[in-house]
Amino acid sequence: MTEGQTLTARQRDKADRRRALLDAAKRQMATYGYLGVRLDDIAGEAGISGPAVYRHFRSKDAVLAALMVGISDELRDGGRRIVREKRLPLLVIGVATGLLGSLPTLLWVSSVIMIVLFPVIALLAIWLYVVIFVFSALWFAHYCLRALSRLRAEDARHEPTLAGTVLPVVDDARPETEDLPPALPPPGSPNGSP
Repeated sequence: MTEGQTLTARQRDKADRRRALLDAAKRQMATYGYLGVRLDDIAGEAGISGPAVYRHFRSKDAVLAALMVGISDELRDGGRRIVREKRLPLLVIGVATGLLGSLPTLLWVSSVIMIVLFPVIALLAIWLYVVIFVFSALWFAHYCLRALSRLRAEDARHEPTLAGTVLPVVDDARPETEDLPPALPPPGSPNGSP
């Protein structure tokens, strides 16, 4: 075995540990929120010692930034996949909204003929431009989001999930009341109001 192959295995192990840390961070932050998670918690769930986390991330902010980059990459890849797989419907949406966008131009042309009605027609044309713009943006967004959710559902059918996994219950490892002020005594008690 040469030194280059050992280095490759080391790099692969390091990438696997980083991925395990990011997966653990995703689960921890989804459960406890960003402020409720410490790097030691992430490391513990990933099966890595606390100080070893700092070989991969300088801080909890760096972990969050890495998670956000991963999410951005997923969205970008999903968008590219939608454009690649749904090119014709997107083209139809573009052509249809382009044709709708030409309708106000017909109003502008007709207002030259009826110069007296120009102020009314100008307002009508501007209103029509806004309606068409909003309609086309909503149509495009709705179509793309629906296509993205279908692609994700299709991908989820092919990937293993945690649906059948029983996750351990954390037994007061982090009590939820630790940041809350003390509770008021019940009414009618000696220390409470009558």
